[in-house]
Amino acid sequence: MHVEVEIAQGHERRIAEGRGVAAGDRRRERFGVRVAVDDEGGHGSPVVGVDAIWTLSRSANPHRRDRILLVSRSDRGYHHGDLAAALEAAAFELVDESGHSGLSLREVARRADVSHNAPYHHYGDRASLLAHLGAVSMGHLIDSLEAARRDASDAAPGERAALVAGAYIHYAALHSARFRLMNDPEICDPRQPSPTMAPLLERVHGILADLVDELEPDAPEARRASLCTAIWGAVHGLAELVLTGQVPESEAGPALTTLLDPNRG
Repeated sequence: MHVEVEIAQGHERRIAEGRGVAAGDRRRERFGVRVAVDDEGGHGSPVVGVDAIWTLSRSANPHRRDRILLVSRSDRGYHHGDLAAALEAAAFELVDESGHSGLSLREVARRADVSHNAPYHHYGDRASLLAHLGAVSMGHLIDSLEAARRDASDAAPGERAALVAGAYIHYAALHSARFRLMNDPEICDPRQPSPTMAPLLERVHGILADLVDELEPDAPEARRASLCTAIWGAVHGLAELVLTGQVPESEAGPALTTLLDPNRG
C-alpha cells in the first residue's frame, strides 16, 4: 500500500510518504510524527497526545477514505522522562548561540524536538521562560563564586576577594549571553525582583558583604556599605569591559589584585 500523508505542523504543511502501513499500525514518519491508519473508518478509543484526525485516500482506490491519527512529537516529549530539563537545555543552547532577545517558545520547542505547545505546560509565556533562565543562570554564577571562595579559604582576605571577583568576571566571559540575560532589567528588575530571583540576589550581596567584612572587619557600617557598592561597581564594570572586548580577561586578574590586594600587587 502506498499512502501519501499531509502533515501540518505549526504554520507549515508538508507531505510525507508512508509505505506498507497496515490497519491500526503506527510508525514514525519523516517529520517526527507517528501515523495510525484505521481501515474501519471508526473513531476508536481516545489516544493520548493526538493532535488531529486527518483523512487520506489510497492511491490504488482514490474513492476510499481512511482515517489516520497523527500523534505529534509532544507524545514523545511528555514521556521521555524530563521534558522540563529538555526545554531548559534547548533554551540555553539558543541563548548561547544568539542571545535572548529573539528567543521564542516555538523555537525552543523545535530545538527540543517536541510539540510547539509543550513549553506552555511549564512556562506560561516567553517572559516566564526568560525569568526562569535568568534565575538558573544566577544560581550558576553563585555556584562559581562560592566555589572560588572555598578554594581560596586559606588565602589572605585581599587575595580571596580578588579571586572571587575574578570568578565573577570569568563567568561573564565564559557565559556572556547568560550574563546579559540575567542582568537585563526587563527580565529581572533589581528594584522588584521575583520571588525566585530575590533570594539569589541576596546571596550575591551576602558573598560581597562577607568579603568586605574580611577586608575591613573594624570599619563602621556606613563605610562597609560604601565599600560594597564600590567593589561591586568596579567588578561588574570590569566584567562589562571584558565582554565588550575593551579589556582582555587576562588583564582582569592583575587589575583586581591592584584594587583588592594592593600589598600583594
